[in-house]
Amino acid sequence: MSRANFIVFIATLVSLAATAGAQRNPTHESFEWIVNDSTFIGVGTISSQSDTTVVNITEVIKGPKTSRVILSPHTYLGLSIAEVGSARIIVFVRGKFDPTEPTETWRLLFANPLEAAHHGVSEGYFSMNLRGFASEKDLLNTARSYVKRFPEPEPATTFFVPKLISAATGVQGQLTVPGGRSFEALAVKMIQNPKSFVPRQSQIFGISKPEYDQQARIESGKLRRMGAFELGNFKSDENIRILKKCLSDPFVEDHWEGSANVYSVRKVAYDILVRWGVSVTKPILYAPIG
Repeated sequence: MSRANFIVFIATLVSLAATAGAQRNPTHESFEWIVNDSTFIGVGTISSQSDTTVVNITEVIKGPKTSRVILSPHTYLGLSIAEVGSARIIVFVRGKFDPTEPTETWRLLFANPLEAAHHGVSEGYFSMNLRGFASEKDLLNTARSYVKRFPEPEPATTFFVPKLISAATGVQGQLTVPGGRSFEALAVKMIQNPKSFVPRQSQIFGISKPEYDQQARIESGKLRRMGAFELGNFKSDENIRILKKCLSDPFVEDHWEGSANVYSVRKVAYDILVRWGVSVTKPILYAPIG
């Protein structure tokens, strides 16, 4: 990541941290959920403003092709339209969309995360992959890729952002994400490559190397357990194979069931396989206490 993009990334995370700190265990909407739940997504700039505001659309990412969107009188992003100025914006519409009629937008985001951070706007700039966005290109490519891979709307699901990731990003509480096939892919990634989600030590203020190593190990185990649990919603031969491999997972979660120390990834995987009617040998599920 270039120095400029790194500055953008950090500025966005600082803004996210300020918002998350205002609530205890808030629920955030991931950027992919906003993309998923929109019927129209267009990128453009404001061209005129009177009783309504016209946005010249230079790219349609999702929905009917149009060169403009007419916005109903409203306040967007917690800002006035005048404050948005000439910045490139992303228009999200939920439900019925007629480009010839004034439209009540569901969400309006700055295309550039640095612009959003400058205005103190944070909600919507966090990915279901548990990271922020480094640049406008990063944000828009994520939207384009998601729409291409998952064109049909998916139901919502939520999960808690793991502790170490919260410490690095300031995003605490629950994250709303699409709960269909895109989440299946995320669950598999959590199991097979949990370290890709764990932030670097340099991203967490004031943590020592030994403490970081311990927390990273615990976080990786919890991510594998979360992934296994969510994979239970998607029965397939491939997911059976993945969950069978989890039956030898070494992670022990202290006091996971009351006072018991549990091989939590194994237990989650075993319970799912039994529920699916898969014949497997029961692994050791409990570790000695103390």
